[in-house]
Amino acid sequence: MAIRFLDCVLDTDRFELRKGGDPVPIEPQVYAVLAYLVEHRERVVSKEELLDNVWGDRFVSESALTSRISSARSAVGDDGRTQRVIKTVHGRGFRFVAEVEDSESDSPTYEGGAEPGAQIEALAAGDPQAAAELAYDHLNSDDGR
Repeated sequence: MAIRFLDCVLDTDRFELRKGGDPVPIEPQVYAVLAYLVEHRERVVSKEELLDNVWGDRFVSESALTSRISSARSAVGDDGRTQRVIKTVHGRGFRFVAEVEDSESDSPTYEGGAEPGAQIEALAAGDPQAAAELAYDHLNSDDGR
């Protein structure tokens, strides 16, 4: 599925972010944070929820989350001052606030290995480590963009 907002497309089938039609290289955890916020855009997502769903049982400092939020904002042309895409709700968490348009992706079929969209399924199943590994494998394969 391709989720369009501003001049960006978050393609969950290709595990790819594009801005202005060009692929934006982002770390798997940054993608996971962005995808999780988009998926739960109807509400504020607490810091604890993001930490639990992106990093799982691993201990991660709040500064790691802050860094990934900052990177996600930069990747989509947002910043902590304007917050046109990711809004900080002080004392609560974060919310994806840009208007989105969902559409079916024209993603290719992948032979062998997991499709790039499997990372989101791994995240939804509560396995952020598997999601990060799948993303890393995809980004470093011949199919990675």
